[in-house]
Amino acid sequence: MSLAEAEKAIIKKALDQIGTSYQAKKEISERLGISIATLYNKMQKYQLINGGDEK
Repeated sequence: MSLAEAEKAIIKKALDQIGTSYQAKKEISERLGISIATLYNKMQKYQLINGGDEK
């Protein structure tokens, strides 16, 4: 598994477990130690944008 694949899997798992609302994404970014902007960029890079479904 490449680093990119591992990163994608971690972000996807976090989104599945924590949710996709803004607050959930903020929590995910804090847990991962990255800014929310970086999280959004990575979600776009790995095509994890879900069309606005909120949990």
